[in-house]
Amino acid sequence: MKKFKFRLEKVLQHRDAIKEEKRGELAKVNAILREQERHLESLSEALLNNSVQESGVVDSSHFLAAGAYSARLRDEIAAQKETIAKTEELVAAARVQYVEAAKDAKALETLKRKRREQYLEYIAKEEEKELDELVIQRTGQRNRQEEGV
Repeated sequence: MKKFKFRLEKVLQHRDAIKEEKRGELAKVNAILREQERHLESLSEALLNNSVQESGVVDSSHFLAAGAYSARLRDEIAAQKETIAKTEELVAAARVQYVEAAKDAKALETLKRKRREQYLEYIAKEEEKELDELVIQRTGQRNRQEEGV
């Protein structure tokens, strides 16, 4: 019997390659998002740690510098939050693309599995027919031998 051959194997391989590419893109964008979130946390910690010491006399220049630094940190935090929001949109888009690519590949994999099952059923039926034919031939030979004896 012929070996099973899926006619759309090249298409399936291509779709699997696209799926893996989309998975890689999603992983990259997720890594960027995590890095941006860590940067936001470090900015927030820096803002919390930027305080004027209450012990003793406070120099006005130090007080003004701390205020300016806090204002700059707040601006950076706001900008970082916007960047994170944009990156989250990129993550969502990459996730949608990956899910679509995975669905496409899964559909062909399912088709391949079904076609293989159909092929195996066909082979089993053909083998059963051959066995039935052999049994009929042997029975016919026995009957002729018994009649001839």
